[in-house]
Amino acid sequence: MTTFIKLIFFALFTGFFANCSTPFNAFVGMTSYHVYGNSSQENITSNQILRSGESCSYTGILIAPFYYGSGNSVDKAMKEGKITKVSVIDRSTTNYVGPLYVRQCTIVWGE
Repeated sequence: MTTFIKLIFFALFTGFFANCSTPFNAFVGMTSYHVYGNSSQENITSNQILRSGESCSYTGILIAPFYYGSGNSVDKAMKEGKITKVSVIDRSTTNYVGPLYVRQCTIVWGE
């Protein structure tokens, strides 16, 4: 019985630290990053950054095979922020309790 408990503890312990190298952290994970238009990491265009719009999709490991969630598109983010010229596109991911609940967003900046 003690070997079984040690095995469970080892699996939980290694699973917790193994998730540090993936987008899905063990309990709560938040990542955000820029999407650049070229390799010099400048804005996609030279437009001004006056406003932003966000479009998100929600999913989880239990419903992902059936429904991924609407949103997470540049077009929807542009409509929400009333943006006509895109300057920068950002992405962010938030997850709770591993992949049980995942929120992925596209943030568009422009004028």
